[in-house]
Amino acid sequence: MHHSIQIRVGVPQTTGYLVRFAAQRRLPVLFSANAFARTNKDGEFAGFNLHHASNLPVHLDASLDSSGFVAAVRYGDYRWSPEEYMDLVASRRWTWYASLDYCCEPPVASAPVTRDLRIEATVRNYDRCASLAARRNLPAPMPVLQGWLPEHYERCARLHGFTEWPALVGLGSVCRRNVAGPDGIAAILERLDHILPAHVRIHGFGCKGAGLLAHARLASIDSMAWDYGVRAAHRTGRTQAMRARAMLRWFETQSAMRSRPTGPTPAEGRLTPVTLTERIHGVVADWYAAHLLAEHEYRETVWLAEKQAREIVLKVQAFGAAALLDSDDMVDQVVHEQLFASA
Repeated sequence: MHHSIQIRVGVPQTTGYLVRFAAQRRLPVLFSANAFARTNKDGEFAGFNLHHASNLPVHLDASLDSSGFVAAVRYGDYRWSPEEYMDLVASRRWTWYASLDYCCEPPVASAPVTRDLRIEATVRNYDRCASLAARRNLPAPMPVLQGWLPEHYERCARLHGFTEWPALVGLGSVCRRNVAGPDGIAAILERLDHILPAHVRIHGFGCKGAGLLAHARLASIDSMAWDYGVRAAHRTGRTQAMRARAMLRWFETQSAMRSRPTGPTPAEGRLTPVTLTERIHGVVADWYAAHLLAEHEYRETVWLAEKQAREIVLKVQAFGAAALLDSDDMVDQVVHEQLFASA
């Protein structure tokens, strides 16, 4: 059995030669929301350039990424609200647009409680974007599944709790990892393959590796690798025409590999057992997501949850679970009830 995977070219500019070239060659493209962001003299977000978005070629097959990784690494959180993001969404007819997700790469979410809160925030942001889209009579966003290990992505999928799953979902936090291994992309796809309805396919953000193109769940991938390569090879003297040729070469190379026999890609190794620390962080994350995330600023919620999770772990290690039972703190008591009450 063969299936076709769509290749999307990441385009770093919103106007100019590269956009015109992609439109002329009928290349499917992916834009980052951050590429449309305007900045004032103090370096602060000053709205999106909606004119650039609305003036993209009408026939251009263009999708929109929310720039979650850039938001996390450069700014600590999104600089724009869901309402402002939906203004950008409304500026043209996108093939699809991703909801505002929170990436979970270890440099961004090293503590388990942070990772779990980012998964919760990803689901909440989808609900917010979907609600805003419905009010404005816009298509629903593409949900993005986030995590690091396969079981994290399963948790994210279950938290979404769709009665009817959309035909396409995004897979985040995968552009900087291997295909094989216990935390590889193949293992994640296999885990999701067991829980997603049969009609659901996946867009892999930044996915690389020829072996992935054999997976029946994978509908499309994107990458900016073509531009990184040409910039590394030509630190000076590169032209827009040179970049356009590199973009086309990358697209043609990927397209030549995209129709392959389906079959499993080996997911080597064993999954790491869930430790007590992980379980404590998970309970704390669930409590903070339920009680603080909706009303408090994201970074403040994460800071408080990380602090309390570390304190509870140290308390249990030093004094045992009984110390939580004697505590007046509600989160301490919830952790004891969920993890130790039946022990």
